[in-house]
Amino acid sequence: MTSETTNCPSWADQAAGTKRTPLVGVGRLVGTSVLVVALLFTISGGSSAGGQEPASDREKQQRTMALMRRLATANGTMRVDTGAYAQSLMELQVQGYIREVPLNDAWGSAFVYTAGDDGDSYTIASLGSDSTAGPAPPIEWRGEPYEPDIVLSDGRFAQAPIGR
Repeated sequence: MTSETTNCPSWADQAAGTKRTPLVGVGRLVGTSVLVVALLFTISGGSSAGGQEPASDREKQQRTMALMRRLATANGTMRVDTGAYAQSLMELQVQGYIREVPLNDAWGSAFVYTAGDDGDSYTIASLGSDSTAGPAPPIEWRGEPYEPDIVLSDGRFAQAPIGR
């Protein structure tokens, strides 16, 4: 078994003055990994996370809340830097605080964004699975569609599903 050393150092290796050498047995490890993934795919009936089955309502609720947290993080960073929250979601992208602004929740409805005139407050809302605006008290989620709005104000969820 012969191995060939290539001199393709990364910038970190160049700075440290080191050379990279290939790992022995990596080809075997990669081949085994591909086999395991193929086996798991077959066992699961050929469906994957990006497959044809629609996401459950719970997955959509979780994805929506994750998108809202991402927007809140970008907005919070902007406030630390500039002293004010964004006046629109697109301002976060224009100012470079987020690469791509998610404009829709996981149900396909546009997020509702409102900002205070003083730049000291904001609210991001998802209309929930029913895509209808309207406040409703948080309900215990038990697998049925989550219809009430999901509301995040100033970095905290003011209204969101509770339970499993």
